[in-house]
Amino acid sequence: VAAKSRVNSSKSLTPTRFCRAAIDILPLTGGTVDTIMLNQVLHHLGDSAQTGWARYRKVFSECARILRPGGILIVNSCSHKQLERGFWSYSFIPEAVEMVKRFLPTEAVFEEVLCDNGFTNIDREVPYSDVLQGERYFDIRGILDPSWRDGDSIWSLVPEMSLRAVLTEVNQLLQLGHMDEFMRHADQQRPLVGQTTFTIAQRVNKP
Repeated sequence: VAAKSRVNSSKSLTPTRFCRAAIDILPLTGGTVDTIMLNQVLHHLGDSAQTGWARYRKVFSECARILRPGGILIVNSCSHKQLERGFWSYSFIPEAVEMVKRFLPTEAVFEEVLCDNGFTNIDREVPYSDVLQGERYFDIRGILDPSWRDGDSIWSLVPEMSLRAVLTEVNQLLQLGHMDEFMRHADQQRPLVGQTTFTIAQRVNKP
């Protein structure tokens, strides 16, 4: 609702229509869309290798259906490497990280699924300097703040008992004056791997 209000209040944008729909059943006519952007959403499908990534395949097939020949699909998601090394706070929640990794295919499998469902010319771009939470990401007390955790859906996967243990550990590090050092050490790999990957693919150029 807030996003819709902001878009509608902008005088510089062309008219915008909002549709609520399942990501794999889009209420759009086939071959009518120039570009599709999927932004940090696919891991919420709950799909895995056990199904052969069936839900991913259905989503990409639906995207191919509504795109014009030659149209572009852009997928913003995290790679396994980025989940493991791109977020300092994830050092506290390795079980949640492993769970999310199960919901995301490797880059090789991701490319295979795209090719199987009507896409070609696949490329990847990693904005190494971008930080998903902005300056709040570096807040060493952030983990203690529910609104900070709400800014990253992976924290919703942490069981209450495990979360209490994490909060206790963070408080102890803060009291000892070690939290800043912990964050800096855990964040060392982020500039090398980034936090997110943009996969760009083109709809096969045929009717």
